[in-house]
Amino acid sequence: MALLLPLASAVELAAKTGRTVGDARLVSALREASRRFRSQVHHSLQASEPEVIELSGEGRRSILLPALPILTISVKVDGVALVRGTDFGTKKRQGIITKLGGVWPRGYDNIEVTFTHGYVLTPDADGLLQNCPEDIQGAVLGLAEILLNVDAGVQSRTVLGDTIAFGGVATTGSTQEWSDAVANYKIHLSS
Repeated sequence: MALLLPLASAVELAAKTGRTVGDARLVSALREASRRFRSQVHHSLQASEPEVIELSGEGRRSILLPALPILTISVKVDGVALVRGTDFGTKKRQGIITKLGGVWPRGYDNIEVTFTHGYVLTPDADGLLQNCPEDIQGAVLGLAEILLNVDAGVQSRTVLGDTIAFGGVATTGSTQEWSDAVANYKIHLSS
């Protein structure tokens, strides 16, 4: 797999925080926020090379693929190529393939899917990230900014019976913006 790029722009984070683009803590916070986002949605979000996966048909009409969005796809069932638009359809943004006119036949590893997926992430001439959904960028920038502003170490202190918290919850990435973006791009892995 290619090097995973941050899911937001260092230029934007520098502008929000008053730090420089090359600041080591800024770069680290951006990478950490991107890593956490990818971990919570269960896929890289970055455009892939062609992948071949085998899936088991369970007699259902739709199958969720382990990455999204779908860029290119071909499907075979028991070695026979299917025609997109005639035999199956796709919901590219959701990473779903649907059998048209029936259900996927039952069997173990009987469905072969060759596909590419993800977003073609590229920084523009100004260092801003292109082709990454804005809600992902906003959530990652928000968490990276929090990570820059919360010092590691003691997160709360009790003095004379009163406890004061210093941003411990913030470092978990639990803002509403974060939760909404994760929900929009999360793949629910089956057990």
